[in-house]
Amino acid sequence: MKFNKFATILGTVAATATVIGMTAPQANAGTLTGGWNYAIDSFNDGTTGNTIGQNSAFEFYGIAIKEEADKIYVALNTNLALGGKAYSNAGNGLVGYGDLLFNFTGNNVTNANGSFFGIRFDDKNDASVGSTGVYSGVTAKSVASSNVGYSTLSSYASAVSGLGGSASMADLSQSDAYFNDQTLNVIQSGTKVGDIEYINDFSQLNLDFGQFGATGSQTLGFSFDKALLPNGDYLAQLLAECANDGMAISGKFTGNSGGSEDVPEPITGLIAAAGLGGAVLRKTKKSKKNA
Repeated sequence: MKFNKFATILGTVAATATVIGMTAPQANAGTLTGGWNYAIDSFNDGTTGNTIGQNSAFEFYGIAIKEEADKIYVALNTNLALGGKAYSNAGNGLVGYGDLLFNFTGNNVTNANGSFFGIRFDDKNDASVGSTGVYSGVTAKSVASSNVGYSTLSSYASAVSGLGGSASMADLSQSDAYFNDQTLNVIQSGTKVGDIEYINDFSQLNLDFGQFGATGSQTLGFSFDKALLPNGDYLAQLLAECANDGMAISGKFTGNSGGSEDVPEPITGLIAAAGLGGAVLRKTKKSKKNA
């Protein structure tokens, strides 16, 4: 499935890559290595009050997704603990993770809303569904305002800039037309299709955020049955409930039995379809062999 908005997305990525690289070189790393597809965020765009960057509880460093024959693995490197941060002014007294939203439709978030696949992994967040797990036919909503956060990505970016930071959404710019300036971050409705399993030990999974300098205090993740999601190109997004930071990742589920490290990223095919040049092509995700 080709993303209709990808010409805009790719142009924005190409235009912002140098700017992001100037302040956080690691943010240029879009790499397939060890079977993981990594998207690395700016290290200086998570805010907690007037605090930004590594000292912020809401700094997100990176997200990685791994496809195997029968499972999908998701890993996060951030400063936010599962279960959230206590904050008395938040609706439930906690500000935590939103839900991971997968978009396979090829449309922007406005037109895709109602067709997302959503993964609720933080059981204390403000999603309107009752349990953690994988959901289909998802309509998403924003709970940023009730969590003392940013109702738009432009207001988030403005605050980050005012604190001397450089906002991004990992594989995309926060200003990309794909987001339509929305902070959709939790499941409002959907049909549960399966459960998730938390990962407590990544030592056998070749996960290495450190190769990109990602040093968040928390590395956490989960897995689920691969059959619960379709094959094909996707964009996935994850925002904190307050939208004080967030990440997007592009990728493709192939249905192959492992070995996804060497599968070309869908973004390359989309570049060709859009007729864009080699300068943008060099921004695509790179395959990096293990030593």
